[in-house]
Amino acid sequence: MLYTNNPDMIAFTLGRVILRLARAGTPIGADTITQALIRIAGGDSTGRVSPEMAKSALAALRRLDIEDHMTPPALGRDRRPAAAQNWLAS
Repeated sequence: MLYTNNPDMIAFTLGRVILRLARAGTPIGADTITQALIRIAGGDSTGRVSPEMAKSALAALRRLDIEDHMTPPALGRDRRPAAAQNWLAS
């Protein structure tokens, strides 16, 4: 097993990415975390997170069934703009 596939390393990677997003003032949700990991896996410079670490974290996220309750849903016929706010209030 690659060291980057270790659950502790994946947790470290996700933590570093989330901290970076929080420091930048970016809303944190499954979509923004995934997009950040994709950029890092593609070679974006991030400091302590390597492309290999980002790829392992992305693979781990794909194995999970994640529903993003924090990012407001896209508006459409079936969508309510306040869905995320309603969830947070409950």
